[in-house]
Amino acid sequence: MLPSFGFITFKTDAQGNYSKTNYRLVPNGKVQDPASIGETYSATIRLESKLMAVAAFAAAHSNMKILTFDITGAFLQCDWTGGELYVRLPDDTPTNIQYMGETHLAGRVVEVRKAWYGLKESNHIFGNDLKATMDTAGYEPTNADSQIYVPRRKDSEASLVGMHVDDAVYFVISETNKHNIFSPP
Repeated sequence: MLPSFGFITFKTDAQGNYSKTNYRLVPNGKVQDPASIGETYSATIRLESKLMAVAAFAAAHSNMKILTFDITGAFLQCDWTGGELYVRLPDDTPTNIQYMGETHLAGRVVEVRKAWYGLKESNHIFGNDLKATMDTAGYEPTNADSQIYVPRRKDSEASLVGMHVDDAVYFVISETNKHNIFSPP
């Protein structure tokens, strides 16, 4: 069983006004038993690959569009596949935080069912899930860099996705293609 901690961040809008409060619960992965840890490797895009992709697309297409985005709650969208694991929630967990429909969780022990930030295997689990999602969307990794994805079909409009953990850069030549990555072909 792992201890955990929570931290609160206050979000503001573009004008600097308070907009909401976030509470992030993080298991203390530093104390995971090394013998129980599975695969932890998670590929990230190399800087050289990012620069080459921008240069190549810019040289070939003057109407290139670039979109950057963060996959919100990326790890929490992935099922935990790292084996049986339990986490003790902090004693100061806010009473309005819900887990499996229950509140008042302070000090309780819960089973890990999602790849939480802070667990050593979570990056690897997310990377596998991302690759499967990109495959479903019709993209495949390049031979040069496993975190640069291109359309599998050669007759597709020119586009490219570069991933760094849960941050992405998306290059596209046509406005109509911009939405294709977000829905299966």
